[in-house]
This record gives sequence, C-alpha cells and structure tokens, in this order.
Amino acid sequence: QVIFDQFLCSGEAKWNQQSVLTVSLPHGYDGQGPEHSSARVERFLQSCDDDHSLPADFNINATGQELLDLTENRCSEINWQVCYPSTPANYYHMLRRQVTRDFRKPLIFLFAKSGVRDPNVSTLAEMGPNTAFNHTYVSHAAGPIEKMADEEIERVYFCSGQVERKLKAVLAQKNKEIKDDSKKLGRNVAFVRLEQIAPFPFEQVAQAMQRFEKVSSGKVEFSWLQEEPKNMGAWAFIRPRMREILTKVFNKTEGAARLSYAGRIHAASPAVGHESMHNKEEKAIFDTVFRELAN
Repeated sequence: QVIFDQFLCSGEAKWNQQSVLTVSLPHGYDGQGPEHSSARVERFLQSCDDDHSLPADFNINATGQELLDLTENRCSEINWQVCYPSTPANYYHMLRRQVTRDFRKPLIFLFAKSGVRDPNVSTLAEMGPNTAFNHTYVSHAAGPIEKMADEEIERVYFCSGQVERKLKAVLAQKNKEIKDDSKKLGRNVAFVRLEQIAPFPFEQVAQAMQRFEKVSSGKVEFSWLQEEPKNMGAWAFIRPRMREILTKVFNKTEGAARLSYAGRIHAASPAVGHESMHNKEEKAIFDTVFRELAN
C-alpha cells in the first residue's frame, strides 16, 4: 500500500518521475470468498486525479484517429490508468499501447480468473493492422447485436465484461429452448462493457448512450451494473461522470438524469464466504437486470 501511495500514484506529481509499471490484479466474484474476489478497484479509482467534469475538448462526434487522439491525450494527463479488458485482443492492445506510447504512465488492470478458462473470443484480425484498444463494447443481452433491434431496448447496463459474461450465460440457458428470436427473453436489455475506467472514456460512453437515446425518444433507462457491494467497485467513480454526460450532453434535468444502480448492497466485507449466500446474491442481481424473469 505504501509503494502504491508514495511512488506509483503520486511519483510524477512529486518528483516528475514517470513510470510504466503495469500491475495485473485478479478480480471477479466467483464464490471464493472475500480474500479471492476483490482487487479493491475503488481504492485505485479514488486515487486517480481524473476530473469528473466534461472535458473542455469533449466531442461526441469524434471517430477514428481523432477519437483515439482525444483519449490518448487524457491518458497522458492522468496519474495512472485503470482498465478491465474482457477480450484477448483488447488485452493485447492495452499492453501494446503501454510500451509504444511517447509518454509513460502506470497501468492498473484487472482480470477475472474465470475468464482465463473461457474460449478465445478474439480473432487475429482484431490484433492486426489498423486495430486499436476498444474502450467500450456494445451488445444485446438476448443474442448477436446484428440480429437485434435497438428500438426494442428499454434498459442499458454499463458494466465490466466479467459480470456481463455471467449474466448472458444464465440468460442463454433460459433461452436455449426458444427457437424464435422474436420471443427470446431479455430482448429489451443491452450491455455496454467499459474496458477502460480511468481516465473515463467520455466520448465512447456518450456515443453508446446516444445510440439508444435516438431510437427510444429519450425513454431508455441507463444503469451501472457491478458485482461488488455498492460502497465498493467503480460505482462512486462512474456515477458523477455519467450524470455529467446526461445533464450536459443530453440536456437532462437533474430529476431525469437519474442513473440507477444494480449490484450488491453496502457491505463491510468485499464478498461473502459461503457459496449458497454468493449464489443468492448473484440471483438477486440477475433478477434486477432481467426484471420480467424474476418470478
């Protein structure tokens, strides 16, 4: 803890000493108890000097190289980065950019141990020329995004790849016997995986929101979904930044800019120590996300 606080977090601010140290931390709730579930991501986010206000150079229409330049400039100004990659390709791009940049910043990244055993979901083409790190991934809960209509979406959950993967696996089991795509459960739910948490990818998040705002006439509900208890995880970091987008970009009033929370309740311990309690908590999260399936 002393090394993180005294050297990694503030070394550049105090002594103008840059570091490219990359810290890989296991993080993911798989029922293994408090000592094997949380990397305490909230502590790293709390130590970030990333401002929650909308950046002065914010541009929701930025794409391609312009968007990449914006996000890279913000990485160069922060004290350290916090990422949670969910695909082999993004893992590769995250490490590659860490060593090819013309500036040096510490990188804290999380990985789910259960994801290591998953099938490879990336292709070599995603790591080839003209490819780069993806800050967000958009997916529909009930099936491939190209087969689903955005107009059906009523709720959009921003989350990590770990929790999205687990929820979609449970939903896929429930949808296994339903052959007609139009009758699939969870058709009104979409996920946006956040691969980089800090510095916050304002443009990419705003573009994902805009995508669903356009087709829903502003009636879609946005939520932050996490595995961690409410007083831990990224919720406290994410909330003011997403509200900033809702109020400043989409001109929502304070009342209409409500960002709801889905996840575990406040707790003293990062996780419970009993498998049955863990399964009960996971079911509660599943029922919150897919409300029509709660019964």
